Parts: sequence; structure tokens; C-alpha cells
Amino acid sequence: MKSWFFFYVDFLTGCSNIEPANIHPDIKIYQIYYNEGSQLQLDRQFTPYLNTHCTKYFSDQVAIELYDAGLMDECDYFGIVSWRLWQKIRRGDIRAQIYADNKAHDFYYFTRRLPGIKQKQLWQQANFLHSTDLTSYIQMLLSELGFNVDLLKMDLVPAYFSYQICKTMLYQDYIETLLKPMIALMEDTSRPDLQAWLNQDANYERYGNALTKERLREITGFPYYTKHTFITERLFATYAALKGWKGKVISL
Repeated sequence: MKSWFFFYVDFLTGCSNIEPANIHPDIKIYQIYYNEGSQLQLDRQFTPYLNTHCTKYFSDQVAIELYDAGLMDECDYFGIVSWRLWQKIRRGDIRAQIYADNKAHDFYYFTRRLPGIKQKQLWQQANFLHSTDLTSYIQMLLSELGFNVDLLKMDLVPAYFSYQICKTMLYQDYIETLLKPMIALMEDTSRPDLQAWLNQDANYERYGNALTKERLREITGFPYYTKHTFITERLFATYAALKGWKGKVISL
């Protein structure tokens, strides 16, 4: 039975015709939540995932956990979204748009226009929005992993926040080939200069909706957001461009 909460949200948004997650197991989308408050923001078209151990990589760490647990299997497309998804984009039926496209693209993504730089220059945008260098060491680490690219010259689809619905085999390839190896390099404590750079303040609090300093200290070890998650959230778009995957924006 649908809870009173979903009836209320559907009434407010006009989305009462959206079907629950278990009706379409071929497109598996998990929605992360952390506590009872965030649980109230869940959408029935997604599968809830309680993240009991949040790390400085946020949803990218959840992607790895789901991959390692085999929960990406037995579906054509896979994705992860946050409980705050509808605070960033307009609410709508995500699967309906993928079906309407006849699953013709390798991945689908949501975005919103942000100020200051062209949408497709995600790494320049990162440096601009966070008023700090988010690329120099990552350029080097990508090279160590065999990806010789100039991040500041790449035109990428604006798929970030880790909000993408991707063909499962491709998503698994991305996690195994780039995301996990990159995080392993970023966690290398034998490189103190790299650790000092990554642990700098990413200047995110000024955009609002930030966690408390106490909660951030529990997650990152510092009373602010470090650079980690703002780097990893742009890796998918980078890898997709390098592999020539075709993406389509979901317009809600």
C-alpha cells in the first residue's frame, strides 16, 4: 500500500501516475538516504538505500558498495540518486523518458545550469565554482592510470552530482577501470603532498544546503567539504567522453 507521504507528494506535484521501482526491474535506480528525516524525502520510483557509513566520497562510495555487493546485476540500466534530487531538479518520471527513447543511449543524466562557465567544460567549471584548484593532481593521477588527457580542454556532457542512469555493463566498467583505481590513488597516504591538496577546503558551504561542521568533521575529518567528492563526481563524464559513450539529458 502506498504511504500517506507519497499520496501527499503526488498530490502536490501531479506525479500520481509514476509507477514504483519494483514494476520496472530492468532499470534499477537506488536513492540514498541517511536518517529518518531524509527518508521522508524518498520517491517510490526508486529503491531506497540506507547509507549508514557516509564517507568523503558520498554517493560514489555507495556506487562501489552496490557494485561489490552484486546489486548492479540483472538490470539493463543502473543509477544512483540522492534523497535531495528533487531539490536540484524538477520532479518527474525518469524511467518514462528512458522508455520513450527506446533505451537508445548509453546513459541518461540530469543537470541544471550553473553560472560562470560553459556547461560542457566541467573541470574549468569545478575550478571556478569552488574557487580552488581541483584539477592539477587529478590530471597527474589520470596519467598514472593510463589516461593522458588535458582536463581543462575537454568538452564533456554536464553529467555530475553522480546522477546518471547508465547501461549496467558500462557503469560496471567505469567503476572497475576508473573510479575504484582513482580512489585508491587518492587514498595513498604515502603521498603527503597529495593528501594535503585533497584535504583543502572545497568552498562548498557558500552554496547553502551544507551539512553542519560537526557532521562534516565526522565524514571528512575536517569542518568543511574536502575536494574528494567534487573530483569523483566528474569522473563519470570524463570516462564517458574518453570511451565515446552516447548520453542524453533527461528533461523534467
